[in-house]
Amino acid sequence: MLLDLIEVPDGRRVSALEVLRRGPTDPTAKALVAACRRIAQVAGMGVGAVDLAAVPQRRVVDLARRGMTSNATDLRHTRPHSKRLATLLSTAVYLEGKATDDALELFDVIMTSVLLARAERRSAVDKLERYPRISKDAARLAAAVAVLLEAEDWGDEVTIAVLWDHIGNVVSRAQLRASVANINEIMPPDADPDGEWRTALMTRYPFVRKFLRVFVETIEFGASADAEPVLAALRALPDLLDKPATKRVPAGYLDARSVDLEVVSPGWRNLVLRRDRPPGTVEKVAYVFCVLEASHQRLRRRDIFAAASSRWADPRA
Repeated sequence: MLLDLIEVPDGRRVSALEVLRRGPTDPTAKALVAACRRIAQVAGMGVGAVDLAAVPQRRVVDLARRGMTSNATDLRHTRPHSKRLATLLSTAVYLEGKATDDALELFDVIMTSVLLARAERRSAVDKLERYPRISKDAARLAAAVAVLLEAEDWGDEVTIAVLWDHIGNVVSRAQLRASVANINEIMPPDADPDGEWRTALMTRYPFVRKFLRVFVETIEFGASADAEPVLAALRALPDLLDKPATKRVPAGYLDARSVDLEVVSPGWRNLVLRRDRPPGTVEKVAYVFCVLEASHQRLRRRDIFAAASSRWADPRA
């Protein structure tokens, strides 16, 4: 099996080893799926179970470095035969960790730059687009409040009627009522200040749907005790998303009994538990991104880790 890695199959121009050595580059869902399949292909060889504890680590690293940099022809001509096998074995063991590293680094880039950063930029653009709509209303309300603040120096004899007369000199009651209604419509008083970028993030659900299952099922994750509920919620996502809609749980929602609401952060709670949702359900897309964001945060802190990885392994091990 190891020797087959340096053979060039019929109809191909490069060896299987050359294909496996190429990591993903583009931060796309397609590239992340390919990166996960690369992990499965390397792990399928079973070399990760080989015990190399008796071999000095530096020797394994030197052999793996040669296997990662040499072309297939040079490796085929390596003598003696035992050294050729040792080089390929060390390379395959290294590749299992490297493939996992590459996939998780790509996931980190996608979450940070493609999903979260773009959602925040989209939210900022939306705020700028709304500015002309609320600037006039805000100016009217500011003028009315300025009169109220000045009234503090008028003494205790100021009546409500007098106060409204002074406010009416700068803005009418009808204008104030309209301005309050407009601002409440655009920015409700109980709205989450981060709700806008989270709502923008939810529009990227089709992008996430492409890689979610293969990502969760291919990489073997572990977690600390505190992060175990988040990891369990992440592992359950693919099956939850494939459940058909029912009369009780319409499309776009999940059965609240099948999800872990304890992992829902306060920032996501209003979106996951929307007021207009059917009873006994949660908003599916919001829950997916809530779990995905929580998993990403804990992965960066290594509370969730991949045992086969080197960069993303458990630092406590």
